[in-house]
Amino acid sequence: MSKLYINNPQLVSTSITLSSYIIDCFVGFNKLQYITFSQLQILKFPYEYPEDDVLIKLLENSGKNLKEFYINSSSNLILLTVAEFCPNLKSLYALFNYDKIETLKAILNNCQQLESIETRYYFSLLSERELLGTLAKYSPKDFYRLKLTNYSDSHLVPGDLEEFFTNWKNRVPQRPFSFIYKGLFGLENREGNMRVIEKYKKLGIIKKFETILITLY
Repeated sequence: MSKLYINNPQLVSTSITLSSYIIDCFVGFNKLQYITFSQLQILKFPYEYPEDDVLIKLLENSGKNLKEFYINSSSNLILLTVAEFCPNLKSLYALFNYDKIETLKAILNNCQQLESIETRYYFSLLSERELLGTLAKYSPKDFYRLKLTNYSDSHLVPGDLEEFFTNWKNRVPQRPFSFIYKGLFGLENREGNMRVIEKYKKLGIIKKFETILITLY
């Protein structure tokens, strides 16, 4: 079996071979701590997710080959477990608390195959500026993509973008960066931001820049 989309983990055997596991229901989460997925590459919890101790055990048992992990949580314990037990991770969707920047650094330092992060910003989460600064300084050599969702007006100013892309330009090796920004307002709303974006697109530092506007109605 290569892929399983399930809304009841109670139906899953304690011994099963699959590479993709997507769960969208809370029922039976506790059973996951007793299962080992030896070939698991994709693990997604789009909505509900297990208690920390259950998910930590699952990642300890099955995280070695994980390449994509999606969880709508900012749990520091879970993210530190990802850093420790998911060394081959390439794509991560998670939230980062404003006071846990060291957790993000741990993931970037330990997950050396990481290429992409998707995350959100709102009150209590890591600021856009700190996120970019940490990525520029600590992300592994293959990292190249950030998708950031913001449900308020962005606080990024031209100086923040200039600093990030200057640092990105000086990375060795230097891989062109893709920045997807999703929000109620685009980065274009702040004067000067797009001048910086266009400057670094022409220099080849930015591979892709995209704004996705959120509609609440």
